[in-house]
Amino acid sequence: MYNYCVYQKVIDFRVFYLCSISYMCMFDFVHILFFQLFGEIIVGSLLLFLLILHFVFKDKFMKIFSWTLILLSVLGVYACSNQGSDFCLSNQQAVQGGFYSASATSDKDTSVIGIDLYGVGGPGLLYDSASVSKIFMPLNMETDTTQFVLEINKLRDTISFIHQKELNFVSGECGYIFSFYIDSVYYTDRSFIDTVIVDYDKVIYNENLENVKIYLYN
Repeated sequence: MYNYCVYQKVIDFRVFYLCSISYMCMFDFVHILFFQLFGEIIVGSLLLFLLILHFVFKDKFMKIFSWTLILLSVLGVYACSNQGSDFCLSNQQAVQGGFYSASATSDKDTSVIGIDLYGVGGPGLLYDSASVSKIFMPLNMETDTTQFVLEINKLRDTISFIHQKELNFVSGECGYIFSFYIDSVYYTDRSFIDTVIVDYDKVIYNENLENVKIYLYN
């Protein structure tokens, strides 16, 4: 197919159509790699320009260049067949919280030893006697309130989030996914939590940003 596309001396719209189909996976692969760097319009224009050159020019340079396109196409087919969960991953709908010392003069990550974290009304136990400086708290997609219990050495405090959700399209592989916006946060401070501050109120697909700072008593 590719040799036929490269060396065809007469431009036939049927050939153009068949060759265009063979480049679809290559387009998808290049789009995934370079879209965020160069933008959709530039990437699309570049690929269309390369496809036109492919049919118009027949010199040796284009033969070498065509083999390069073939290599990209093979990679594109691989990308098409192996996309899926890797592109739609983990903690995308979870509030990221970092632990800090309430008595410190500046914010520095504080590791907490032996913490349990579980959701009220779901999703159950998230951390079991863990030693962490950050936690991920998945938000409830069915209600506008999500509550968590934090337990250290049998001492308990709670954190509750009031949030809104918005359905956004991610990609053909991932489909639609909810983005969340934190309206407010409530917490108990009777055991080890001093205060909780919302630092970034958006929980958006494919972002890895800390949403809340959890300040602990020493």
